[in-house]
Amino acid sequence: MCTRGMPDSFRYHIRPAKSSDIQQVTALAIEGLDLDDLFNYNFPHRKEFPDDCHLAWYRIFESWLYIPRTQFLVAEEMPGPLDENENDNDNRDFASDSSQPVATSKPAILAFAKWDFHYADKLPSPPGTIPDSWSTWLGCA
Repeated sequence: MCTRGMPDSFRYHIRPAKSSDIQQVTALAIEGLDLDDLFNYNFPHRKEFPDDCHLAWYRIFESWLYIPRTQFLVAEEMPGPLDENENDNDNRDFASDSSQPVATSKPAILAFAKWDFHYADKLPSPPGTIPDSWSTWLGCA
């Protein structure tokens, strides 16, 4: 779990993406890019044909899982203890041996990233490069 510099109420976990994440990643991307000019240029009729836009992005993200020398990561929300005063019972269930609510929903994906390492062995690393520096900086190493 990576929580460096983050408030206690915001917890996330960075991990490699799986095929079961593609649906959430696709929805996140389409929602996040809705006002982006290049996105609007590439998908000018996405409001009229949302299924076509969704399928195109789904296939792109799905392909990222199988590209050699590519790292596709997701940041997912870490489940925390449920607030007893919470009124939303849609994502809760009660354990059979206890009256305490337990989370039953899948953790939400908050962000995703893709790194390509196609030239990693073809070009020398710049002087002072620290291998795997992001993991060290994030405190995940």
